[in-house]
Amino acid sequence: MKLILTIALTLTTLNLKAQDTEAVKTVIDRLFEGMTKRDTAMVRSVFHPTARLQSAGTDKQGTPALTLTSIDAFVKSIGSIAATVTVEERLKS
Repeated sequence: MKLILTIALTLTTLNLKAQDTEAVKTVIDRLFEGMTKRDTAMVRSVFHPTARLQSAGTDKQGTPALTLTSIDAFVKSIGSIAATVTVEERLKS
């Protein structure tokens, strides 16, 4: 009986993880579609109101640095991409 319950719980957990993965992928796909179309409303719609974007990299001296960008600035940058520029983002999986 314990084995059946363990298997059932494992299968349920795997199914929930698959659903969560698909839900996240759907949001990311919507973000990428909005970026491609330069649709600022679509891009903004995927972010929580208090979301922040952080990028890890290095500063001019080569020191590791964390850069914070507001969602408003990111959305504005997407809207200002020239029509002659191709925007193509996709997940690889």
